[in-house]
Amino acid sequence: QEVGIVAAEEPHMTKSLTRSGFAGCSTKDFPMGEFIDLDHFTALRFRVKSDGRKYVVSIRTDNWLTGSSYAKDQDLWQAFLFAPKGQWADIILPKSRFLKTWRGRIVEVRQEMLAVRVTGMGIAIAGGGDVEPEGPF
Repeated sequence: QEVGIVAAEEPHMTKSLTRSGFAGCSTKDFPMGEFIDLDHFTALRFRVKSDGRKYVVSIRTDNWLTGSSYAKDQDLWQAFLFAPKGQWADIILPKSRFLKTWRGRIVEVRQEMLAVRVTGMGIAIAGGGDVEPEGPF
């Protein structure tokens, strides 16, 4: 069952269109001051049945400098998730594979994740360009 199309081309802009979509899911926003503590873990394990596409796993953390829990001030850490097509698999992503990103680009200066103050997690299809071919999903 097709539910969408991956396309690198920008949609025709109208006054009612404020942003385009993507396929993914994430945790609900936590109440202010509540966090997940991943500090004592070395990796995350995902049990998935993939369609063979590439996915991006995201971890949002409190910002080192501001200590802010507001989404715009949070740090975003991302890693690719690859799984075999059509079968269940356990995928282990070491925390060291997560790279800090900002507006879809890798932050080149290596930083340590504030894993004791995780504010959310998510997974999304890695779409467009050289990452994932255009077409239905």
